Amino acid sequence: MSVEGRTPSTVQALAEAAARLKALVEVRDGSRPEGPEIDVDALLGRRASDSRAAPGPADAPQRPAHLPWVTLPRFWAPASELPEREAYDLGELLAYHDVEFVRNAYRALLRRAPDAGGLAHHVQQLHRDEVSKVQLLASIRGSEEGRAR
Repeated sequence: MSVEGRTPSTVQALAEAAARLKALVEVRDGSRPEGPEIDVDALLGRRASDSRAAPGPADAPQRPAHLPWVTLPRFWAPASELPEREAYDLGELLAYHDVEFVRNAYRALLRRAPDAGGLAHHVQQLHRDEVSKVQLLASIRGSEEGRAR
């Protein structure tokens, strides 16, 4: 199983996770889940051209064309913007995801909103698993501007 833009180990890990989740649901209630089977390959292989507009705010960075758009439900979502103050707890920042995480990281560490290029770059790094949230925070804090603050 191979999906453009993903390593075979990532695809395999996702397939194994989906199989484990399916097995847990079956064990928990003693039956097979109702409804159609989820085709993991189809979800992973869906291309950007399948849906022209990605959901989200108009100013959100566009995802690379080779990555599928999959939205998972959030059970709890923090307010979209951290209140301005002198210090923040790491857990407060880590509660945010994607665009909101990057915006709040800039707000907390650099005391300003990210420029469009920086926002798109950092969100893309997170989506591609090039950096973790903590690594991204360290990178922003260790930047020339971050050290000056």
